[in-house]
Amino acid sequence: MSKLARALLVFGLFAVAWVVLAWDLPGLGLTSQWLQLVWAMPAYLLVCFGCWALATVGIRLSSFRDCPEAAEELRAEVVAARIKCIFITLNL
Repeated sequence: MSKLARALLVFGLFAVAWVVLAWDLPGLGLTSQWLQLVWAMPAYLLVCFGCWALATVGIRLSSFRDCPEAAEELRAEVVAARIKCIFITLNL
């Protein structure tokens, strides 16, 4: 199962559970405090997801490994390209 399929499955299960609780389909007789909590749950989950996404990006950026070998190779290619451009413009 791919990550997308797993995420959609979890989202679907939460959505079904929320609909069942929000509309009181099984007839649980939830009090108004519980209904307010159920109705606020999607906003709370959205904020939690945003915090998780921000933390994940921050952790990935802080642990991003530098590649000094690739940087030196890129610098050498840039120098070679500049020299080639100089020779091309001199030949014209």
